[in-house]
Amino acid sequence: MADHVQISDTTLRDGEQAAGVAFGLAAKVEIARQLNQLGVDEIEAGFPSASEAEIEAIQAVSKVVTGRRTAVLLRALRADIDKGAEALKFAEQPVATVVAPVSDLHIRVKFGKTHDEVLEMVEDSVRYASKRFQQVIFSGEDATRTDLASLERFYLAALSAGASMVSIPDTVGYAQPEEFGQLVAHIRALIGPDVGLRIHCHNDLGVGVANSLAAVRHGANIVSCTFNGIGERAGNAALEEIVAALAIREDYYRRKTRLKLDEIYATSQLVSRLSGVAIGHTKPIVGDNAFAHSAGIHQHGVLRDRTTYEIASPQLVGAPERGLVIGKHTGHHGLRAKLTQLRVDLPSQAAFDRVLAEVKLRAHNGTDIDDATLLSIVDGLGR
Repeated sequence: MADHVQISDTTLRDGEQAAGVAFGLAAKVEIARQLNQLGVDEIEAGFPSASEAEIEAIQAVSKVVTGRRTAVLLRALRADIDKGAEALKFAEQPVATVVAPVSDLHIRVKFGKTHDEVLEMVEDSVRYASKRFQQVIFSGEDATRTDLASLERFYLAALSAGASMVSIPDTVGYAQPEEFGQLVAHIRALIGPDVGLRIHCHNDLGVGVANSLAAVRHGANIVSCTFNGIGERAGNAALEEIVAALAIREDYYRRKTRLKLDEIYATSQLVSRLSGVAIGHTKPIVGDNAFAHSAGIHQHGVLRDRTTYEIASPQLVGAPERGLVIGKHTGHHGLRAKLTQLRVDLPSQAAFDRVLAEVKLRAHNGTDIDDATLLSIVDGLGR
């Protein structure tokens, strides 16, 4: 197994399916440029069958993507594949992801067909797509709620028809990390070590990142994910969390990515701005509080050695230094350090105690004290 894990970013496709999100052509191109700079291995640019405008946007994206793959999602229909070829006609490395339902539930409800009929559709569409694309991936929709025998049958048929990779999507975020890891290991053993194996995890039960990391441990070599975890329903596995976990815990995963980690924060901010989806303060890796310290005990430890409470520096992902947060939990050590940063020298311990008491009073409802407010408190009570 190669040491590197490939990252397939689907912010422009599955991320855009988040309720209320719609990237225009210019926004898609801007995000694609940044993803290119970040160094993801694959950019899934969209769903060509959505509209002519979507095809135009995918074409624009593919023109700015260099040195990496540009992918589109296609249903197992020849008409979809034709639209995909049109959308990616300018791409350096075009990739078609052909998707079809594989679970009993989806085959019965969505198609009203038999397994054999859907299998014939998969074989025909993959065979047709392989004549028009450099690489074809078959993705079995709702794979984690499909019995193994059926799943094996679909994947082996797709590979025989010309697919170069397969994808295991946890379409509705149903799987749990241990069982998903076991599923990935089973499919890896089935297809052999040299076939690309991509996974795509949704976050309906809050384990999208955990499932993705378990998959890496058990043989997946391509991870499909989105920035800030945006996507359908509760979203997708968050790219920034997966990549940071692989980097910080390389001792455990023994796999790494080729991404420029210090571009992560900037990319996250760009996606948030253009999608209109705010980043929570406590969001791992990219949230405002991810590298902030409020409690007095934590501040005391960090002032002595940052590694006491930080497993990585904000510089790793290009995040700004947040450091000490002055609020209701601030202690003596934290306030002294903040005053030193602001070049404030109080005349006495009594003055310091008055400032600290006022800080705690004003912050009693959870409001943080910014630098300007702190300086005003010093002017009023610390002289």
